[in-house]
Amino acid sequence: MKPDKISEQSIQEPSRDTSVAAKTEVLVVGGGPAGIGAALAAARNGAKTTIVEHYGFLGGMWTAGLLNPILDYEKKGGIVSELLHRLSAAGKMADGSQANFDNEYMKFMLDRMLLEAGVDIRLHRSAVETILVGDRVKGIITESKSGREAMLADIVIDCTGDGDVSAWAGVPFQKGNEIDGEMQSATLFFMLANVHYRQEKHGREIYDKLMKAAQEHHVSYVVPYQTPSFFHLSLPYHTIVQIAHLHGIDGTYADDLSRAEIAARQQIQDVLEVMQLVPEFAGVELVTSGPHIGIRETRHMQGRYRLEEEDLLNGRSFEDGICWTRFNIDIHGAPANGVVDVKGGQVSPYQIPYRSLLPVNREALLMAGRCISGSSTAHGSFRVTGDCVAMGQAAGTAAALSVRAGLMPSALAPADLIAQLRRDKVNC
Repeated sequence: MKPDKISEQSIQEPSRDTSVAAKTEVLVVGGGPAGIGAALAAARNGAKTTIVEHYGFLGGMWTAGLLNPILDYEKKGGIVSELLHRLSAAGKMADGSQANFDNEYMKFMLDRMLLEAGVDIRLHRSAVETILVGDRVKGIITESKSGREAMLADIVIDCTGDGDVSAWAGVPFQKGNEIDGEMQSATLFFMLANVHYRQEKHGREIYDKLMKAAQEHHVSYVVPYQTPSFFHLSLPYHTIVQIAHLHGIDGTYADDLSRAEIAARQQIQDVLEVMQLVPEFAGVELVTSGPHIGIRETRHMQGRYRLEEEDLLNGRSFEDGICWTRFNIDIHGAPANGVVDVKGGQVSPYQIPYRSLLPVNREALLMAGRCISGSSTAHGSFRVTGDCVAMGQAAGTAAALSVRAGLMPSALAPADLIAQLRRDKVNC
């Protein structure tokens, strides 16, 4: 490239034509839990569907992040229940667990499910810009080994987690909480082998064992998270561990992600050294850490309805409710004395309305996953992967129905959407 202008602060790129790599009816951006739900639902409901993913595999935080288990899967029905059934039938669910699964098998299973549904899978492509004509989203720009390309669609579904497509399209958003913009801590999950210890319940048990060992052996160490968790896998004596926590990270900035992942790997090495001092953990071995740190919170996009804490506490239902959510508010906030604790509250089962998936000021665009319209506190409940799949299924279904009827998703009758979701065995 020969820039038209160059300075120490910026360069001016020359104008150029960008080739169109795909034209489709429904374009799903992001291959994580929300994107999986969206792509399967859109394709199964008759829409020509393409999914774009940055990594060389699908699954998002389930695979790139080693996240376990699938949270808030209870009584969802639909694609959430299908995923669990397929994992169980393949022997890839841990005995006695609620929803602990084999992260590596998940990659293969998702490939197969999407190919069976006729989804066009485009891996190794990073979305970098949204194509906007007036107030209508027409597609995205991607960059990859193939260069800079355009992908056009009748309807685009933003399943990026951070709401990238929506933000580039000019949808208003808030980052972090409403008071000072603080975002939840990030976690890098990792896998251990030769683990014979069984965690009986989620609590401070592991924290106390590690802190006691550090003190007894005069090791200067602070466990970064007050309630570490072991998620045991179907592979014997293997477990996924949640303990590394980094605060003050903005997951929409590459430099923050770089800093967080370097620091998290150091946290993992530190805890492994202390684990060898605990009789129950002695001999454990690190298998791998996730390729991508788990980001809990970034942008909250502005939709046509914003879920509030009161909706959760009061167990509110909506005429356009697309799924039921039961996960309690779970906020991994700022550390105190170097230790992250969880703040939260108990919810009554509540619904997510379709309007929270519709951006306030753009057409031909839907949102699914943790970036939907809700307060920071409400997001602390609906951000988990079981809910993301359900939101994705609703968005994909809405997109397919809209294409079939020649409508914008904002004009789709909620009753028609809910009727189709129920035919597809979703509890809504």
